[in-house]
Amino acid sequence: MASGMPIAQTLRMSILLGPCTRSPESYLWLRSALVMVWPGTIVAIGLVGCTNGDHDMTAQSFVIARSAAICDSLLACPEQLHAVYPSDIALAMAEGCADAVKGGDNDFEALLSRGHTKADAREAERCLMAIASCSLADSRCERALVGTLPGGSRCEDDEECSSGHCDGDGGLGASCGQCSPASVPAKLGEECRSSIDCEQTGDIEVQCLRDATVSAVCIQVTTARVGESCASPGRVCEAGADCDPGGTCRLPVAARAACAPGDRCAPGSLCAEAAGGRICVPVTLRKEGESCSGDDFDVAEDGTFQRCDRTVDLHCDDVTRTCLLLGRAGSGESCDRQPCQADLFCDETQRCAAPRLVGQACRGALECESQRCSGSVCVPLEQSACQ
Repeated sequence: MASGMPIAQTLRMSILLGPCTRSPESYLWLRSALVMVWPGTIVAIGLVGCTNGDHDMTAQSFVIARSAAICDSLLACPEQLHAVYPSDIALAMAEGCADAVKGGDNDFEALLSRGHTKADAREAERCLMAIASCSLADSRCERALVGTLPGGSRCEDDEECSSGHCDGDGGLGASCGQCSPASVPAKLGEECRSSIDCEQTGDIEVQCLRDATVSAVCIQVTTARVGESCASPGRVCEAGADCDPGGTCRLPVAARAACAPGDRCAPGSLCAEAAGGRICVPVTLRKEGESCSGDDFDVAEDGTFQRCDRTVDLHCDDVTRTCLLLGRAGSGESCDRQPCQADLFCDETQRCAAPRLVGQACRGALECESQRCSGSVCVPLEQSACQ
């Protein structure tokens, strides 16, 4: 899908969804509509009424909206997600990006199915904005999902405990732990294990970050404008700006402008070698039958990375250099060079097979009909390792 507007003029839209009980699909629908008209659009999420106790955001809604925010961050700051390939940026431009990202959230599905987790609406909003704007996403998301289990309860993950800590757990679904008892909230400058330990007062945002002594302490998050320092812990650049290696907020380099390694380019473009030197090369999403560049870093004649929409199974034909529909392998067929049909998975013999039933051996969640593999065995999605 070719861009309908110059990527250098990428539009940042603020979408207001309220009340929070409204289906999260409304956000995804609006995002998809905008991406179809303006590929490269970044949707900043605002959740009106979320702090009202009558309109709590559900944990499931948060996970769905998080997938869309990740797509936005693939456009705005791919290097933060370790995605530095044009195909990753093209994925973010695709209408089906959010569904593709959510498809990898099997651990979240298992967590939510156990029923011990809810979303904190205000913290969820902060998390989603942080992901989309590339600012302290990890620490600012620690308070988005909170648990309901009291201290001493058996647990699998931190997000199941009201204290925010499941001691002894090895990650989602890895083992059984015990919820630690609730503690007195840590004040500014006091040590913490995660942001949920820090005292939150009014609209002041406090996160658990490492300070100059490499200790994790509660630090107030403040916003720095373009040209101001962002070197201190908790100091984040305003929306649209980037903290450069020297610790100063600056605007991204415009598409097709000269850039240096480490520079953040305007959303939808990537700093790479092109004719005449290193510039921010725009990425364009291509439809079936349209021209495409072969290897990921091949620059097309129009000066862009032309990538096929892989969310609808398109690939760039090596001979014709056009986007063609990639066939999917059926049951028993080889999946060495092509993906399996939607209801199958690629097994250890590189053959497409039907998902395995509860009780059968597995290597990962995608091999199980229940979408949950625990202890190398397919288990019901709602089953806890602590039962």
